[in-house]
Order: sequence, then C-alpha cells, then structure tokens
Amino acid sequence: MSDRQFARLQAFAPRIETCWAVVGPSRRPLVCGIYRTDVGLEVRVGYGDRARLYSCLAAELGGARQAAAQLREAMNAGGVFEEVVSV
Repeated sequence: MSDRQFARLQAFAPRIETCWAVVGPSRRPLVCGIYRTDVGLEVRVGYGDRARLYSCLAAELGGARQAAAQLREAMNAGGVFEEVVSV
C-alpha cells in the first residue's frame, strides 16, 4: 500500500455512539457510550472519557445497545438522576 492510500483512510474514532447521559446530585454528566476496541465493542459509563466507572464487552452493536439500556434502568431505579438533553 502506498503512502497515498494511507492518507485516504479515515481517522480512527473509538466512540461509536453515545447511548445516554444523566446528571445526579454532583451535577456532573454521567455518560454511557459504545466504543470500538481491539477486542470488539465496549460499553463504558463514566464522567468523561477518562473517568471510567464501569465497562463491559459486547459482541455486536445490538447487544451493546441492550446492555447500555439495562445499565440505565438499573442505575436510575431510585430516580436520583435526570436526563441530559445534549452532552
């Protein structure tokens, strides 16, 4: 492959999508996203990309979205968090 062909490749973007974002008493946005990693897809929850609180692997995008939805329901069972419209 020539240098020219490498130049046309898209930049690697690890986050595929943001599933949800909420805020709690701290008023810091807690964000859940799906990321592409070397071993597949990863669902991450945390305060920004570097402050990861939880993660799990998923084999495919549908399973990752389902895991994210289950995390959201379990996490907010007490109604402490409120939805963030945009992150």
